Amino acid sequence: MDRAERIDLSRLLELARWLDPQISTDAEHSSRVSRVAIELADAAGLDGAGVAQTTLAGLLHDIGKIIVPRAVLLKPGRLDASEYDTIKRHPTASAQLAERAALPGIARILRHHHERWDGAGYPYGLSGERIPLVSRVLAIADAYDAMLADRPYRNSMTVKEASRELEAGAGTQFDPILVEAFLRRGIGHSARLPGRATTKLTIAA
Repeated sequence: MDRAERIDLSRLLELARWLDPQISTDAEHSSRVSRVAIELADAAGLDGAGVAQTTLAGLLHDIGKIIVPRAVLLKPGRLDASEYDTIKRHPTASAQLAERAALPGIARILRHHHERWDGAGYPYGLSGERIPLVSRVLAIADAYDAMLADRPYRNSMTVKEASRELEAGAGTQFDPILVEAFLRRGIGHSARLPGRATTKLTIAA
C-alpha cells in the first residue's frame, strides 16, 4: 500500500483477516483477542463507544505485522536483537494504517498496546495510567490468547497456566486492576469457541 493512500476501514478488516493465517499458525487469533477484550472492557465499565473501540482495536491490533518478514514471525528459536527490533515496529505500523483510515482513536490504542504497566514496554515506554485504558485491556487479551495457542517456539498453555501468568504479571507487565477483574470474572473461557467478533463501522474514531 502507498503510504499516502487513504484506506477504507473495510480494507483494514480484510487485511486483518488475511494476515492472521500468514503470520502465525492460528487463523482466529485477532478475532478471539477482540472477543476477550470486549469481555474485559465491559468488566472495566467502558461505555458503548469504548466497547466498540475495543472490538475494532482487537481485530486490527496485528495489522502492522505486514511490515515484519514472515520468517521472523514464524522463527522457531529466540529472536536476535535486530529481529526483535523489527517486531517492535509493528504497533507503530498498525497505528499508521489506522490513521490512514481516519481512525485516530483506534490508532492511539494500537500504538500503545505493547506498553507495560511498569514502563518497560514499547514503543514509548509509557507506564501506569499514562497508557490508554483500551490499550491496557488489549495487552491482557492479546497475551492471554497467545499463551493458549501453540507457537513455533513453545507449546500452548492451559487456561489455568495462562491465568497464573497473568497474575504473575499484574503490576509489572499488566494493569493489576484489570488482571484482577479478568481472573475474578473468569474472562476468556468462551473466546476459544468458534465465532468471529462483529464490529459496527459507525464507531468513534
